[in-house]
Amino acid sequence: FALIPKPKKDLIIIANKFCSEISKIIIEVMRSLATEMITSMDAGGKTSKPDTRAAMAKKIRDAQRGFQSSLLMYIKLIEVLALLKPETLPEIRKVYSDLVAEGILSKKRMKVYFHLLPGYTKQSFVVVGEQSSLDLKDYPPCSLKHGGGSVLASDIVSVNAEDIGLALTEMLPVIAREAYFTAALFGLSGKNLDGRAKKRNFEAAKKSVDDSSVYFRYYLSRACGIAETEGGKASNDCMLSLVASIHLNESMEGYIDRQKKGGDHSLSLAYVRATILDFRKKVDKKWVGWIEENIKYIRSNPGVPLTGKRAGVFMTFARFPSYLDHITCSCQAGFGNDHSVNLSKIKVVSYYLQKMAGAL
Repeated sequence: FALIPKPKKDLIIIANKFCSEISKIIIEVMRSLATEMITSMDAGGKTSKPDTRAAMAKKIRDAQRGFQSSLLMYIKLIEVLALLKPETLPEIRKVYSDLVAEGILSKKRMKVYFHLLPGYTKQSFVVVGEQSSLDLKDYPPCSLKHGGGSVLASDIVSVNAEDIGLALTEMLPVIAREAYFTAALFGLSGKNLDGRAKKRNFEAAKKSVDDSSVYFRYYLSRACGIAETEGGKASNDCMLSLVASIHLNESMEGYIDRQKKGGDHSLSLAYVRATILDFRKKVDKKWVGWIEENIKYIRSNPGVPLTGKRAGVFMTFARFPSYLDHITCSCQAGFGNDHSVNLSKIKVVSYYLQKMAGAL
């Protein structure tokens, strides 16, 4: 800096001061617009449960569109900062993420939405969290005679899968839009970037949207049985983890970038896919652990009495169809008997079910 001629020094000082003032203006505008939007959302009193879950989801979507549309008026200021002093953008992104996480996608709002899901009215999250996972030995054996079938016992109920499907259907588009807008507002999806720059920009966008949607991901984790409940206990139900994996796999289909045009749209789809994969890794890990433990049980407990004098069907083998019935019933919960799931297309699920069947 000492070797730079004085006129240039003066220009650098002026430019830095100019960028600092623009940064302050943008942050103040963001905070002002966020306050107006939250006041509008909560008009008529404190945040309360609307009549329906759909009404709450619509309120969140409308508020998000309104807030983002208002910010688009100031995108030119952010472009000026990106050219003159790009190192100021991370701070502005952090402020934006915090405003979204504390406002439109706040903990209170996400809690209200998830509490309005059908499964919550039937069994609270605390009950789900305390529900213990059934082992293969706990399932009733089915009859293998002609006309027989696997009949689940009355105390074996389908898991709370409907909430997972609805939350993914209604709220993932909100998260995708958040990723799209973050990339567009802060110029994170330029088409003429090399591989390293694209990866660096994607990581910056991912961190920002992760911060914005932190409470959505927390409550979805609880619904999937992979996060601690408010009572301090994580769900022990591995069937819930399996069904969550199946629903997550189905939701992935809507976010595949088939056109591959690049830009903000591709980045937002990539973010949603990364989020889904992150959830799937966690639920699959939990369910695979259950499979491995039950394979150990199958190999050490064939179910044949020591005094047995004739061959027959192993009890563990007779219980396996009941377990498959439980999976089917849980996947159809809330969607009707016409809702079908092809487990053979889900590699992880298909592989470990075959592994368990092979142990029988």
